This record gives sequence, C-alpha cells and structure tokens, in this order.
Amino acid sequence: MDISNIENTTKEILEKMGWDDASVVINDKKEDGVEVLIKTYDAKYLIGSGGQNLKALERLLKVLVGKRFSYKMPLILDINEYRREREKQIRELAREVAQKVSHTKSPVRLPPMDSADRKIVHTELASRPDVITESEGEDLSRSVVIKPNN
Repeated sequence: MDISNIENTTKEILEKMGWDDASVVINDKKEDGVEVLIKTYDAKYLIGSGGQNLKALERLLKVLVGKRFSYKMPLILDINEYRREREKQIRELAREVAQKVSHTKSPVRLPPMDSADRKIVHTELASRPDVITESEGEDLSRSVVIKPNN
C-alpha cells in the first residue's frame, strides 16, 4: 500500500475539521503497523479529555483508509506524541505500584483504563515474579488490579 494514501486521508480529515496548521508524518517502519504522527500547535482539542478525541479520530481514520484502500494492517495515530508520553506514564505508574504491592503484600487497583492502557500495564509487569495483574470490572469501570504473587 502506498503510504501517501494514509497521509492524504489524514490531511483530508484534518482540513475538514478546520485544522490547516497540522503536519502529518507516516512511520511505516513499525513492526506492528503504521504510525500516523500529527504535529499541531494547539493539540488539546484534537486529543480531548483522556485522549478520547484522539481515539475517535483514529477509529475514523482506520475506517476510511480500510474502506478506500482495503488496508488491513494496524494504524496507530499519535498527536504531538501524546500516546508515547501517556504510555511512558502508564509504565511508570505500573512499576511504582508493583513495587508498593511487592513491599506491602496488599493488592492495589489502578484507575479505570481502556483495553490498550490495561495491556500496557499487563505487558510491563509480565516479567516480574513478585506480582500478578488481573483486569477486573466491566465496560468503562474496567481496571487492572496488581496483586502480590504469593
């Protein structure tokens, strides 16, 4: 697939939303798909609270690119490196809480997270023999519980 199709579709969406100052860079060197990087001066509205607008924009882009070009590989959208920073923060939180759980031997429930964020926690702590992770709850209240591995 020609990555310019992804770039042009992304630019088209942004222009229709009134975002004329945004630049789009496509990284097709990732093993797990194509990363679409948007840089813009005022990204907070594009990202939205907790990244909700970013996730909605990513879904829209996936649908349009998939239908227009029969594209099947995963697309990951990031705006001003929000996702990269968020992932870093989640990994840090997971390590800090795991350390606490290891010392106190008491489980800790993290705040509710979407499936992608929960996966980051599970992956980050999978190699630690002193703690285990489990997702609990339903829908929007689903969260990760970090427990001591007795």
